[in-house]
This record gives sequence, C-alpha cells and structure tokens, in this order.
Amino acid sequence: MGPDLGANPRPIIKQALREMNVEVLTNEAVTAIDAEGVTLTSGKHIPVLTTIWSAGVKASPLAIHLPVEKDNWGRLPVNSYFQVLGLPSVFAAGDTARAKIDDTHFA
Repeated sequence: MGPDLGANPRPIIKQALREMNVEVLTNEAVTAIDAEGVTLTSGKHIPVLTTIWSAGVKASPLAIHLPVEKDNWGRLPVNSYFQVLGLPSVFAAGDTARAKIDDTHFA
C-alpha cells in the first residue's frame, strides 16, 4: 500500500483502512466480474455487495515528451497557476502536476 509514498505513511494508511473495516487484498487482480460478484486470480470470489477500489498515482504518458525535469513519478513541475515551469503556455493538473504546497512540500 502506497509504496511510492515511502514507509512513513504506510502505517497510517493501514490503520485508517482497519478502522473503516476495509479488507486489503494485496497481490491480487480481478479476473472476472459477473452478476454474483468478483473473482480474483487466487480463485477467491467476493459477493456483489462488496466495493472494490484500486488507485495509483501516475502522470500522463504525454509528459515524457516535454523538455522539463520531472520527478520520480514523471510529474511536471507547475506554478500556482498550474503552468509548467519553463513552458508558460503549457498547463498540467491532476496526477501529472507537481505543485508546491509550502516551502518544502509538494502535492
């Protein structure tokens, strides 16, 4: 969980999920969805009333074509107007933008 975020946030994420009674299944993938539920690669079947959420952070593949320095996730550095630094006519948002939120932290 959250491998790209580093080790520090992981225990907080796990605790929050436990408190919400979320069962975490790692190293699994969905192989089938039908009217009865979801089947995983392990063969485990989850009834249809279960909610499954999968998320990640990934910059748009188009970002690699821009001639600016990117972070480890391929995100583009932006200013407070979401203009890509060094390319004022290009804007980035969402998982493609690396925005500074204070003097030392980025989002």
